[in-house]
Amino acid sequence: MRKCRETGEDYLDETTHYIKHHPWQSVGIAAGDWVAVRAALLMRMGEIDGAKALTDMVPVDRYSPALYRVAGQVSLAAADINGLCPIANTGRLLSKDPPRQLPAGMCAAIQGDDITAARVF
Repeated sequence: MRKCRETGEDYLDETTHYIKHHPWQSVGIAAGDWVAVRAALLMRMGEIDGAKALTDMVPVDRYSPALYRVAGQVSLAAADINGLCPIANTGRLLSKDPPRQLPAGMCAAIQGDDITAARVF
């Protein structure tokens, strides 16, 4: 009986350690999706700075389609037009909506590429 109890406690300790060090894998959600949901919630609560800090912590290569949508909204809400530039081209490929085309043109204009900016606008 004692051995079973110790074994159960070991499993609990290992599970707790795994959840603490791999929070997104433990619940079966991708990191980008979790950040997207959390940032959208913070933005709806009016915590734009917190949402911006959260989306900025994720490397662009780890973004999910949901995080591309939310990160664009967060950048606009924070009045950070330059924050759209790293995600503009991929965001444009993910969605053909006109609001998704605009950041690519703005970023091209900021970078001095007048031809691309004129083509997008």
